[in-house]
Amino acid sequence: MLWNPNLATEVRFHVRARKLETAKVSKRLGFNTGEYRKKKEWTQKQLAIEAKLQRARIGRMEIAEKNIGLINLGKRSGALHADVQNSL
Repeated sequence: MLWNPNLATEVRFHVRARKLETAKVSKRLGFNTGEYRKKKEWTQKQLAIEAKLQRARIGRMEIAEKNIGLINLGKRSGALHADVQNSL
């Protein structure tokens, strides 16, 4: 197969677009996590204890520094009694 520069450019575009969409979801999820937590008047530490996660992970989640896995999303949603779909 010959090298196709147009195909390489298209692939790079799709990879960047996917990263941007992932970043948007992470930011929205982080913002909503902080909002749910504040409504309960909890600290990050209290949420971490309830969700059985590290406090630092909660902090990174809220500022969208780190993507959250599905298991941790379930733990966070369970602790906050928040529907996953409404969090996104």
